[in-house]
Amino acid sequence: MDRLIYPVIYNLGFALTLFAVLPIGASEAVRLRDGKTYFNQVPQLVDAYTTQNLVNVTNAVYYFKVSVPKDAGESLQRLEIKPYKSLDDVNFEVDNTVNNPTGIAIAQDQDKNITVVFNPAIAPGETINIPLRAVRNPRYGGVYLFAVTAFPQGDTAHGQFLGYGRLNFYDSDRFGY
Repeated sequence: MDRLIYPVIYNLGFALTLFAVLPIGASEAVRLRDGKTYFNQVPQLVDAYTTQNLVNVTNAVYYFKVSVPKDAGESLQRLEIKPYKSLDDVNFEVDNTVNNPTGIAIAQDQDKNITVVFNPAIAPGETINIPLRAVRNPRYGGVYLFAVTAFPQGDTAHGQFLGYGRLNFYDSDRFGY
């Protein structure tokens, strides 16, 4: 019995050593049988901020900064930014967005959801800052959350939730003016 166990352990140890020493190629995206594509490593919502945080201010720009990890396995093709249960709706001037990088198409649907499409897609290892110009800030102060979902390149890409971009808006009377 011992004669059988030792060769198996020896061969298993040798095989594990080979895997540890051999170079591993670039990571690829996960593709399921049904054709859906997933990121190998999900992009990260790095930051969300606004240029104006007082209520009712016009021409504020909201920024959503997203980083695609080097080992994502697939480029970032599309982002969806959805307001989450807020006191007031935020409308964006999608055709008049400041510093809009070339190749970005931005649209807002009737539910106030924003879709950002990148052409070309954002490659692994890159970071992008998406500017969205608001028609005006909300009328009511408070915390406003925006759910951010990333989609890899491909026709059957599966969206992966990155987290909430959090923006705080303050009533002007809190500051005495």
